[in-house]
Amino acid sequence: RRKELEFLKNMLTEDEWDKILLPIIIELNPSYGEGAAIVRGEMEVKVVAKVLGLDIKEGVKEIIIYRPQIGVLREKLRTVTQIAFSLKSIMT
Repeated sequence: RRKELEFLKNMLTEDEWDKILLPIIIELNPSYGEGAAIVRGEMEVKVVAKVLGLDIKEGVKEIIIYRPQIGVLREKLRTVTQIAFSLKSIMT
């Protein structure tokens, strides 16, 4: 939705607009624990942290979030986020 893209636009600097990859992938993976997921990418992590009100250091490239945070994130950014299920930990 256009409203979500405007929300993202206001959250990032103009230089960062071209660096974010959409959709933001929320990777559910059992190896992180039940209800845990990881978001990868410097701009993607920055957006997730801002939406969730988390303080992170500059340059962090991945963040683990949990089920309640996933709900908040999906509520605010439903169309620019996508949930992916990883079977990597099950297959090894």
